[in-house]
Amino acid sequence: MDLPQPGRASVGARGRLTVRLEDASDGVRVQLCEPGQPGDDDPPCLLRAGYDVSNLLHTLSWRAAIPPGTAFNYALRRNAVYEVVRDFTDHYGTNFAAGTRLTFVQRNYLPYHGGHTLQFREAAVYLQDDDDTCRNFAQYFAVAARQ
Repeated sequence: MDLPQPGRASVGARGRLTVRLEDASDGVRVQLCEPGQPGDDDPPCLLRAGYDVSNLLHTLSWRAAIPPGTAFNYALRRNAVYEVVRDFTDHYGTNFAAGTRLTFVQRNYLPYHGGHTLQFREAAVYLQDDDDTCRNFAQYFAVAARQ
């Protein structure tokens, strides 16, 4: 743990994950950072109650289990470029060919329908929880090599 200033701290696994904490008037502002990963880190969130801390710990545990550079549909990084490595057709019939490069913007999930909307600058990808593409995401997407 590192205490550079009163009210601020960070803890993490060097070069893998860093959690930055800062006192705020309405809770603790926390940001999960992944140095060396493409794209942008998630924006900070606010911890206000015990369940927020539990949710943060849950997120940290599964994020730490994902090898760096692996494309995972729940952990895509804003402004990171991903490449389709295996042809697939999304839920609405749009074909995506291997070699297609897509820049991630945001993800939305509708739990009552099991629907994932992955919004990229170039296109939207619609997946269902039971699609092979969704269940085996890393077989269809990879972090793109820099050009």
